[in-house]
Amino acid sequence: MRAGREMPLDDTCEIRVENMWIIHHPAPKQSVLKRNFRARVRESIHDGHLANTRLGHAVALTQLHSFKAALAELNETVFAQREILERDPERQVVEQDLLDALLALGKVQMATGDYDAATRSLSECIAIARKISSVGKAGLYEERYLALANFVMRDLGAELATRAHGAEAARYRSEAGSHYADALAIWSRWRSENLAKAYASREEQAVQRSKAALEQTLTVNH
Repeated sequence: MRAGREMPLDDTCEIRVENMWIIHHPAPKQSVLKRNFRARVRESIHDGHLANTRLGHAVALTQLHSFKAALAELNETVFAQREILERDPERQVVEQDLLDALLALGKVQMATGDYDAATRSLSECIAIARKISSVGKAGLYEERYLALANFVMRDLGAELATRAHGAEAARYRSEAGSHYADALAIWSRWRSENLAKAYASREEQAVQRSKAALEQTLTVNH
C-alpha cells in the first residue's frame, strides 16, 4: 500500500492513502519547519529563489506591522543567503539579495526596539556594499543600498541620541550626521550625472528634509 502526504495551508495536515482521506494530524511545529527549511537550503544551495520568496513575504508582513513574523522570515532569509555565499562567494546576485535582506532586517529590528541588532544588520549591509565597490564590481544597485542603509543608520543614530546624554548623545548625533553626508553624496552625484535623475532627486530631497528636521529638533532641545 502506497501512502503520500499533502499539507494544506492551515493548521492541520492530512494523510492520503489510496485516494481516501483517513487521518488528521496537527501540522508540524515551527521548529520542525525551520529545520526542514534549513535542510532544503543545504540540499539545493545554488537556488536563491526560496530565500527571495521569504524576503517578499517578510516585506509584506512588515507593511502590516507584523514585526515578529517578519523578523522570523528575515532571519531565515539571511541564513539561506549566507549559506549560499559560503559555498559560492562569487554569486554576486545573491550578495545583492543579501543587501536587500539586511536592510529590511535592520528596519524591523529598529521598529521593535532592538537597536544593537539593527546596528549590526545595517553596518553589515554598508560593509558589503563597500566591499563590492572596492573590488570594482559595484554598480548603481550597490550604491543605492549604500545610500539607503546610511539613511536608515542616520535614523537609528538620531533615535539613540535621544535616549543618551552628554558625550554619548553627541557621539550618536555626530554619527547620524556622517551617515547623512554619505547618503546625500551618493544621491547628489547621481542627480548631477543624470543617473536615474528623478529617483535620485526624490531621495536627495528626503535626506535633506530629514536632516533639517533633526537639526531643528536639536535646536529646540538645546
